[in-house]
Amino acid sequence: MTMTSSLSNIRMWDMAYEVQEYTPGADGHQVSLTEMVENAEELYNSAPYMTWATPHSFSEWRSLEYCLSLDTLVDMADGTQKAIGDIVVSDVVQSLAIEGMSDEGNSWIKWSATEFESESSTASVVGMRTRASENYYIINGIKCTHNHPFLIRRDNLWGWATAKDIQIDDELYNGDIITQKDFIEEPLDVKTIDVETNDVYFISGILVHNK
Repeated sequence: MTMTSSLSNIRMWDMAYEVQEYTPGADGHQVSLTEMVENAEELYNSAPYMTWATPHSFSEWRSLEYCLSLDTLVDMADGTQKAIGDIVVSDVVQSLAIEGMSDEGNSWIKWSATEFESESSTASVVGMRTRASENYYIINGIKCTHNHPFLIRRDNLWGWATAKDIQIDDELYNGDIITQKDFIEEPLDVKTIDVETNDVYFISGILVHNK
C-alpha cells in the first residue's frame, strides 16, 4: 500500500492561519498567530504518514481546517444528540478507546488494522473553533471540510481517511457504505471541537477524529 504525506498531523491550535474565532483549551493555553503557523509548519514537515492521504504543500494546507457543518449531530454521552454548533466546552460526548491506537502525538495517523478491539468511552470537549469555509464535501449527507478524518475500512483494512480521500464503497465505522461524495464550491460555516482524553467522537454513529 502506498503511504503518502498526511494533512492530519496537527493539533487544533496549530491549524490556524486565518483565525476568525479561537477558544483556548481547558488549560488556558494562548498562542500568537505567528507561533501557531511556525508550530504547524514544523509539525507538517516532520509528519509521519497516513493511509490513503493525498499530499499537499504546507502553503496550501495552512489555511484549511478539520471542521463539520454547524448542523452536524454529535452523539452525546447521555445518549442524546447535539448539533456541533451548539457544543460548548465541558460537554461530554461518546468516544471510543481503540486498542493499539495511541492518542499521543501523531501516532494515530499511522494506525491501521484488519481487526481491532475497542471499548466504548466518553470524552470531554476542551476547545473549539468556528469559521467559514470556502467549499466543502458532502459524505453520505455529512457536510465537512475536505481534510476531516473519518475511520473507514477499505480492502479489509481499517484506517483514517480524509473526506477528500474517501472513495465510494468505503465502509464507515457504523457499517454504512459510502454512496455519496460531492464537492460543493459554496461557502459554509463550520466548527471543529477538541475532545480529550480519547481524540475521537461520533457523529450519528460515524467515528471521526478531532485532529
